[in-house]
Amino acid sequence: DVYKRQGEAGYTYSWTVTGGTIASGQGTGSITVDWPGAGNGNVSVTGTNACGDAEPEDIDVIIYYFIESARSGNFENNSTWICNCTPTATSAIRIMPLHSVRLIAEESVALMEIRPAGTLNLNSRNFTVTSDVNIDGVVSGTGTLSLTGNTKEIDGVGSVQNIGNLSITGGRKTISATANISKSNGNVTIANDITVTNNGTLTVNGSLTGGNANSRFINAANATLNVSEALLSTGTLVSSVSPNTVNYFGSTDQNIFPATYHHLKASGDGIKLLVAGISINGDLEISESASLDVSASDYPISIMGNWINTGVDADPFVQRSSTVTFSGSALQTIEAAAGETFYNLVINNTGTAGVTLSGPVTATNQLTLTQGILRLGSANRIGDTSPVVLNGGTLSTGSATGYTDVAGTLMLTENSFIALGTGAHTLTFAASSSQAW
Repeated sequence: DVYKRQGEAGYTYSWTVTGGTIASGQGTGSITVDWPGAGNGNVSVTGTNACGDAEPEDIDVIIYYFIESARSGNFENNSTWICNCTPTATSAIRIMPLHSVRLIAEESVALMEIRPAGTLNLNSRNFTVTSDVNIDGVVSGTGTLSLTGNTKEIDGVGSVQNIGNLSITGGRKTISATANISKSNGNVTIANDITVTNNGTLTVNGSLTGGNANSRFINAANATLNVSEALLSTGTLVSSVSPNTVNYFGSTDQNIFPATYHHLKASGDGIKLLVAGISINGDLEISESASLDVSASDYPISIMGNWINTGVDADPFVQRSSTVTFSGSALQTIEAAAGETFYNLVINNTGTAGVTLSGPVTATNQLTLTQGILRLGSANRIGDTSPVVLNGGTLSTGSATGYTDVAGTLMLTENSFIALGTGAHTLTFAASSSQAW
């Protein structure tokens, strides 16, 4: 096992290990320890520089001996395990490939690993793991899998298929960056005041629920959360760090949790309904047969990344009377091959690249450019009836060889510009004189 201390310039480190042997690394900020077997140990480190010794730091270590499955069978049968014994609440178990271990009573262990193609069949019983868990195989049955203990790790690329809940209790849990775990039946529940930090990929084909308002799910950098039903009808979602993705992929209607997102996806089918205004620090993607609806309350959307609409629903974005604001500082694009319709569209991009229209866009009430550059890209990008307000920034045709477009009324204030390419350009506004350049 490897133990690390954040190294600082000018320091050497003296390590002391009780119950094990230092295999390498003495004097540095990282050591490898060989533990001879199950039991308890301790690792201590003292940093030293020209001024003397720092205060020592130490941790207690519990070393587990894994009991591996010998064959398929009932959990409680001694012959199922290589030790010819039944694991207890302090045991670490490893279910080997192609072995299926079935519960006939409620059971608890300290650590659990399920190797690829291995199966833990809960039957109708409940199973508890009080420390780390690694699931590369399958958990099946109708009982509940409970993960307890504080500051524990969840890892693996397997599938938790039990119809009962995956219950997270007892203290803070971390989903590893290497994890890609799916809960294909039932729900994931986070107990009162518990925080789960996701560094990998978690797919919940059900609901992710909290016990109270202090039940928190943190989607950390590079993490992905996919959920098909309710997301934290009780609890708190933290999903703003760059980059992470939250994907509402259910086949039926879902409410969008009111939060600040980085990347937000609306996929699958059904209506994805806003229940409050949302901010998106990255991209918004609408795909498949899903429809994003701002609701009858006309909740606003602020987005700093790209707007990507590849949806095949008859109305993938239900804009009602809402306002969508593009407020990034780098290039943003509005991509909608079939065209996109907004009610109020505000361009407030602070970067030099601005916002580019990669498909036809209609603002049924008003398109307002307050800052940055709106690049139309090619002809017929703005809907013929869209009122355009230039209240700062630059409206750019983005074409070098010629350009034609028709829009609604034009309002032009000071500190606003229209930038043209080198060809012949015609912009026609319904309430303004046609002007050719």
